[in-house]
Amino acid sequence: MKTIATLSTESFIQTNNKHQLITLESGAQFEHFLIGNCGAITVHVKKDALYSPLMFSSNEDEQKIDLTIYLEEPGAEVDLKGLLKGNSKQEILNTVTVHHKAEATSSHQYLKSLADNDAQINLVSNVKIEENTKQSSATQLSKCLLLSETATISAKPNLEIDHDDITASHGASIGALNPEALFFLQSRGLPEVQAKELLLTAFSNEILELIHNEQVLELISV
Repeated sequence: MKTIATLSTESFIQTNNKHQLITLESGAQFEHFLIGNCGAITVHVKKDALYSPLMFSSNEDEQKIDLTIYLEEPGAEVDLKGLLKGNSKQEILNTVTVHHKAEATSSHQYLKSLADNDAQINLVSNVKIEENTKQSSATQLSKCLLLSETATISAKPNLEIDHDDITASHGASIGALNPEALFFLQSRGLPEVQAKELLLTAFSNEILELIHNEQVLELISV
């Protein structure tokens, strides 16, 4: 399936794994909701265009997203955010690859994930900043919570740089709920279950508050 975004701001909700080929023409803005098992998506971003994918999990047992983005002309930008929650024995594989192919391009990736029970979440983030891409910037950040001893999360940010005049950073954290925060809430009279729910809501809301589409809120499993 081919999608072409023009100058207007557009929004698209994807919930299937049919291969998507998306082109953002100069100056276009495109909001792309990726929910569950979406398969392979290829995106070409032209001059001064903004691609804004938001990734979310669903109730499917196996979920895979393989998103490849080409920032092809100056001013092209991608701003990716997502919230993935694995439960039961779900397997979630999320791969994002960004190619900076022109100067003054920028990419920002911020993913949060939660894994409970026997869920497995694998996050792979690849950024390649090629030659002749001066004044480009890239950030990669993953924050992950393990909610059981049998759940697993793997977060692998990879950054390949072939030019000096750029700004780039990457990082990933994996841990459990903050025991000090839990203790504080319980000391204020909250039961443990309610205290945990409050912390998980705070963790998730940073991403969920970006959604203003009721259909998306109904589809995601968070």
